[in-house]
Amino acid sequence: MGCGRVGILLTQELSKAGHEITVIDKNAAAFSRLPPGFEARTIVGLGFDRDVLEDAGIKEADAFLAVSSGDNSNILSARVARETYHVPKVIARIYDPMRADIYERLNIPTVSTTRWGVKQMILMLTHPGEEINPRSTWRARSSSPVSTGGAKGSSRSRRARSRRATTLP
Repeated sequence: MGCGRVGILLTQELSKAGHEITVIDKNAAAFSRLPPGFEARTIVGLGFDRDVLEDAGIKEADAFLAVSSGDNSNILSARVARETYHVPKVIARIYDPMRADIYERLNIPTVSTTRWGVKQMILMLTHPGEEINPRSTWRARSSSPVSTGGAKGSSRSRRARSRRATTLP
């Protein structure tokens, strides 16, 4: 749910990996930002409206990603997907780090872009060259994204990668 910058990139990456995608956005004009010829089903509506979700195929969905620009919309739609439709994988982007902690306790995995951005900047300031490469390759079947940084094989870079894995949300 959400066809902004993040929603578009997620849609493209997941589609390239062979997933069938349906995008929900309350603004029909948002879909014009999808690349020409891009094959994704689009639905205009609110991502927490049960009729909209059912039109989108929520009952058969393997995953639901809430990445609109509003924390309230994201968490509400994520909770409906998880609690009403029992979608196996539900993730919500939340800007407010305090809210993200609350929703994590409700068993809704969140990505706090604010918290991640702060940690990324601190990492870049304190460990030059150790930041997570935003252009790293995402692999559909991998349990984690591929990241680069540091000299391969050095104990310092292994410690830095280990520390990075435990400090980033």
